[in-house]
Amino acid sequence: MKILFVILLCMGFLAGCGENAPVISSIDPRIGRLGDLLTIQGSGFGNERGESYVSIGGIIPTSSSYIYWNESEIIVRIPEFGEAGLVYVHRGRKRSNPALFANTLNIPVMMEAPNSDNDPPID
Repeated sequence: MKILFVILLCMGFLAGCGENAPVISSIDPRIGRLGDLLTIQGSGFGNERGESYVSIGGIIPTSSSYIYWNESEIIVRIPEFGEAGLVYVHRGRKRSNPALFANTLNIPVMMEAPNSDNDPPID
């Protein structure tokens, strides 16, 4: 009985080893807002989502956030409660290479101070 269990375990492990990890070639937009649609281009995503998923900054979008999924393209809505971070495609036990998504609201913007004759000049 133990031998049969070990054989079945090894067969399951080897079956998963033949599957290649997904590859992300690009994301669009790279800088965007929460709630926007994110398009992920690449390969090895699978023709249907099934148990596969995307993570954005460690957050997994809800099932209703996935608009489109095929072997080379995924369109998903960026979670409203998410942040900027690395984007991964997870398929089975495999995880893709990362792509960086930046939240527009978290990017620093240079502000100009009002000009005042009382302020000393800074060189």
